[in-house]
Amino acid sequence: MISICLKSNNISSLKSIENYLDNTTFPEIYYSQKKFKYFDNLIIHYKGYNEKSFYKIFSNILSNYIIDYCEKRYIQQQLTFEFFYFTLQEKKKIQETALKTMSLESNVEKKVNILQKSITDYFSTNSSCNLDGFINFRLYDYKNFINLILESIINDYVLQKEYAEYVSLLQEYISIQNPQSECIHLIYSNDTKILLDNSKNIIANTTNPQIYLSDISFSSNDFILNSLLSLLPSKIFIHLGCDEDNFIKFLKLIFKDRFIICNDCNICSLYFSNLQRRCKRLDLQILIIIGQERVSRWYGHFPAHFKAISKNLFFYLKPTYQIINIFIAHRIQYLLSLFTSDSTCTISNNIFILITYYFWNFFFYIT
Repeated sequence: MISICLKSNNISSLKSIENYLDNTTFPEIYYSQKKFKYFDNLIIHYKGYNEKSFYKIFSNILSNYIIDYCEKRYIQQQLTFEFFYFTLQEKKKIQETALKTMSLESNVEKKVNILQKSITDYFSTNSSCNLDGFINFRLYDYKNFINLILESIINDYVLQKEYAEYVSLLQEYISIQNPQSECIHLIYSNDTKILLDNSKNIIANTTNPQIYLSDISFSSNDFILNSLLSLLPSKIFIHLGCDEDNFIKFLKLIFKDRFIICNDCNICSLYFSNLQRRCKRLDLQILIIIGQERVSRWYGHFPAHFKAISKNLFFYLKPTYQIINIFIAHRIQYLLSLFTSDSTCTISNNIFILITYYFWNFFFYIT
């Protein structure tokens, strides 16, 4: 038989554990409550022989009690004594976020595992404990887990607060300044960040990806933001070649109604046309390698290369550019006839390379 005694001055805590015991279906568990000189005692007896299962059930009961009745109180204590510099309203928001995070299924599973291990390790060698003392001093791993989550939430809250203050400051600055230009165009994608003025001219110092001053580095986004705050345009047209990222969302916040997103115009077509993206995926290296090879009587290998390239061209261009396909196909067939004729080929390597680049540049010109 296994006997465990839980001592406490808080009778409601023992009553709560009794409720958990009443709801368990594990057999051969009995309990009684007695008042001794200093503490109320909850004595639990197990008369079965499956000790491992009993300790698992008991640790699960005590874990649920700690999570349901002690966790919120511990978070409140930490916010009161460790993070006293927050206002009551801020503490309430942090506490609500912490409780929601702690109630996530993944975190609940981690908490239960930590608690069950601590409880099983203790009661496998001890038959009694002061309940409050056990919770306060024997659950270091569990409290450390809560502290890590709480610190992460507080860090996120502080960052969000500082971010909101920074956005508010910039909004106020923009609102009190007179516009310095009519409109600005921002071409923005993962690998392209360019500012154009109202005349579609590139604004200097915004195409540099990175500039170093001492040990501080500034990205292209920093220069774009600095230029926009200096120019303060009446309208900002954003030509997006990718999904909205945090920087675009940030610009939308500070410039409000001056901010216009465009996905289909002449500038978008110039920088982000679908045809250009497809052509870039063609195997240009094959064209260059063929162009650099010495043209001689042993030119029998060239038609296979050109046929493969022709198929690629048809695959990428056919959906939207049927007429261009026909023209390119005719030119490729003409080249094939030159290199497969019975007469000796007199076209030099350099001329062949020029022809190759002519067609490649033509593809990008028509886009």
